[in-house]
Amino acid sequence: MSSDSADDSEESFPQLNERQEVIFESKLEDFRGYLESEGKNPRKEIGYSEQSIGARVSRVLQAIEWVWRNDETSTDISQEQANEVIEALATDDFRRQDGDRYAEGSKRKISNALVNWFRFNGSDWEPDISFNDEPAKNGADPFTKDEVNLLWDTSLTYKSIPKYNNLTPDERDRWRAYLAQELGKPKSEVRPADWKKVNKNWKIPSLIATQKAAGWRPALVNRMRVHWYDAEAQLRRHLHV
Repeated sequence: MSSDSADDSEESFPQLNERQEVIFESKLEDFRGYLESEGKNPRKEIGYSEQSIGARVSRVLQAIEWVWRNDETSTDISQEQANEVIEALATDDFRRQDGDRYAEGSKRKISNALVNWFRFNGSDWEPDISFNDEPAKNGADPFTKDEVNLLWDTSLTYKSIPKYNNLTPDERDRWRAYLAQELGKPKSEVRPADWKKVNKNWKIPSLIATQKAAGWRPALVNRMRVHWYDAEAQLRRHLHV
């Protein structure tokens, strides 16, 4: 299906049974009415042009049909499934019918159409990943370049403590109490090596570096699983389970 399709009124859905198809086609018709009457700005009741309506319906159908191919067939999609669509677009697992990857602008348009769909259904769903029409220095990063650099610099000092040899005995005693709490061990068992252990913890800088490189929002990073990473290909693959 082309993302530039202007009209989907003749669309058929062999994935659905007769009753499901009746419900789904009725829902699509109501969606078209919503886009025409208020879809662009629901608060001000401003709709889209006829040409834009057909294209947006087509993009929603592209997303829903992708879900049908990878999950159960239903007359609607959940927010979780919509998130999977966006992640698949970001990783190019969701592609055009000819096998080519979607351009960033096309990804953005599919994402925006899904926002319309959920607002039509009374939900304020927003995607975790944003797409730009043209590649930018920050990619899909929700932060500005300066903000990302500030986050990175801060991550290098976050929970960093003074070196053991640079502290007086009294200062070491105070930091020993802090390390005991941080490491979950008795203060009497804290050793000089624990100073290095804390200062060599790269967990937070690694998370920030990943966000900086890929532009993933925190909510997406939170949903990631280790088995999504293909070590041999050095790629993050979204495996549907």
